[in-house]
Amino acid sequence: MFNLNALMGVGSRGVNTTPISVSGLSAANKLREEATRYEEQGDLEKAKDCFEGGIRKAEDLLQSTQNESELRKIKEQLAASHFYYGTFLRKGDKFGAEENYKKALEYAPHMDMKQTGARMLHQQISARYCSFLIKNESVSEGNRKQLDPTKELVANARPSNLGPTPLQQQVDVSIQEKSKRMDYLFGKALSTLGALKVANKPSLFLVYAHDNPAHGKAEASTSKYLIEKLSQIQVILYSDQTPMGQPYSSVSRDLKKDGKLEDILTNQLCLLPGRLRGDVAPVDKVTVCCSEVLGNYLKWSDYGHFYQKLREAYRKDREAYLKDSEQDSAVAIREVVREFSQEESYKAGFHHVLTEMAFLQIRAEELKADIPLPCLQKAGFLTH
Repeated sequence: MFNLNALMGVGSRGVNTTPISVSGLSAANKLREEATRYEEQGDLEKAKDCFEGGIRKAEDLLQSTQNESELRKIKEQLAASHFYYGTFLRKGDKFGAEENYKKALEYAPHMDMKQTGARMLHQQISARYCSFLIKNESVSEGNRKQLDPTKELVANARPSNLGPTPLQQQVDVSIQEKSKRMDYLFGKALSTLGALKVANKPSLFLVYAHDNPAHGKAEASTSKYLIEKLSQIQVILYSDQTPMGQPYSSVSRDLKKDGKLEDILTNQLCLLPGRLRGDVAPVDKVTVCCSEVLGNYLKWSDYGHFYQKLREAYRKDREAYLKDSEQDSAVAIREVVREFSQEESYKAGFHHVLTEMAFLQIRAEELKADIPLPCLQKAGFLTH
């Protein structure tokens, strides 16, 4: 048994002082309700004192309590209380909000996941902290830099004569810690999604450019990281993971039964809005990883011509498939891609990802949808 009022630290404010054993969430919710009343009255300082008093009392009890069941309840209360307090602070005190979200995440593993309310709050803690870090990426680092008395000295010093200061080392450590937290939260989100039972798994194609320093930055490792991680959830994921494929063939016997594994083009056909093969269905969603490399590829002077010929070839192959669904070679498209990928006048500017972008344009045109790619537009994406 423990005193709810003692846990909340609000005994002097007229709350029921009857000693009862309650869940950690109930205690935290009572604390939030009390603080909310002060907030609604416009007394933010009292609301802040209420949160801090309740958290302080709970932390004191945590040190003195031996019973395992009661310890779990106190930790559950601290997870919820820090989360609520972080949410209260997030607009006016980002540093305080970050610290409380960190504390909530620290205590979150002790929550009773058998309870629906606890499961929901656990997800909210992870999601809110992840969102907060994304929106306020440099909160901690910015604060340290402002307080760093050596900042001007470092800016004017020669790198060869001045090593990293202790405060700079703190910044590096903080960035590493934040990266680890982000990985943890991302992993938890994927784990939750992977555990869901989905009757019909959606399909996704991830479009990205491979590394090519001559054309800028691509950071393909990030795309491959996404492919690896997203493969863990309830989704059928397709992508072009090989920069160079087998020579394109328009002969049906050259294709294996499972065409997606045969060559790059067969794998890319699922980006088109309609079937061209019985065993390749259009994907539900497409994710494009924008990059300087992809933007520069799209500046290829022959891209417009390539896109137009692919569009005409798609219509021919689509008509052929509708007449005979047993045909599975996409002859016209294969011939266009063979021409641009192998003939001397075109092949210097050709890259496999351009086929995917052209297919995506055909898809958008037929489905009357926009391709929201502002980052590619800034990089020089031209609509043909």
